[in-house]
Amino acid sequence: MRPQPARMPLRNLVYFPGSTIGNFTKPEARDLLGVMHTEAGAGGALLIGVDLRKERAVLERAYDDEAGVLGAVARSLRRRSSAAP
Repeated sequence: MRPQPARMPLRNLVYFPGSTIGNFTKPEARDLLGVMHTEAGAGGALLIGVDLRKERAVLERAYDDEAGVLGAVARSLRRRSSAAP
């Protein structure tokens, strides 16, 4: 259940943080953007984080700490998401 504001806003803003939209397939991304469009409504807006493609080595350095904890979490998430039906 969504919170109900004391008064209705003049415009709706849909916020999608991070650059994870790049993890969706093109059809999934289109569907998600369609839902955001519906939620924003007429005159609404979308604030979405995007990122440039990066080389694998750059991403691994950014997310794989010396102890390997963040890298292990990321690998586990990738395995789980690729195994999902």
